[in-house]
Amino acid sequence: TVQGTPISMDSGPWVARTNLRKMEPITQERVKLKPLNHEGDQVVVLLKKKGLEIQMKGKLMSDAYKKSRVRVLVFATSTVLDGILVKKDKVELIGDRP
Repeated sequence: TVQGTPISMDSGPWVARTNLRKMEPITQERVKLKPLNHEGDQVVVLLKKKGLEIQMKGKLMSDAYKKSRVRVLVFATSTVLDGILVKKDKVELIGDRP
């Protein structure tokens, strides 16, 4: 029997948490999702408000996965704001703060 929760072959990409051996089943306990962007990466920060779209540069404060919430340092305002990683290197701000 398989120890752990098997992962779907069409999901991922994955990186190993532990050493994997040949012919050993890959389970959620042995792997984790590979981040789309890493802490410190520079990204485009997008603010959409009332039909207006503003793009700024920023830096990720942690590893980020697609469609996940992330904190980003916005260079133009020197503030850390919450956003969603919408695709590689692009964060859309959430909330009302510019």
